[in-house]
Amino acid sequence: MENVILGKMFDVGNFAKSVIRKADFSDIGEELNKTMMRVIIYIKNHPGCSMSETSGKIGIEKSSFTRVIDKLKLKGIVATDLSRSDRRKTVLWLTEYGLGLAEELSGIIHKFADDYFNRLPKAQLKKLEEHLASVLSILSSLD
Repeated sequence: MENVILGKMFDVGNFAKSVIRKADFSDIGEELNKTMMRVIIYIKNHPGCSMSETSGKIGIEKSSFTRVIDKLKLKGIVATDLSRSDRRKTVLWLTEYGLGLAEELSGIIHKFADDYFNRLPKAQLKKLEEHLASVLSILSSLD
């Protein structure tokens, strides 16, 4: 039997990705694909995250993820280090340049999302925010 809740969660996630794909990143001075952008934003929000945690959260196979990280390291955007608590883990950080780039990407995404969602009537927007907050609260109680 198909899990209806999980299916709807995937639908919401796919919708969010499709909204972000419509944003215009042409002013970014780097040649970055969407996967690289997602990785940069994730590391910005989770500094010191492990390679395996990040690849799992973003949904990229570890071998592909390693290639993405290698490219970002070559561009001077990401740095890696061994975890102090577990020397078997590699942790990810944004360089100073990477932090600036992440801020720029976040600004573009937030502006686009504001413009996109502000097309809704204020009452509907408020209701959407309340429902999403409720869903996130319920889901976080499962962890």
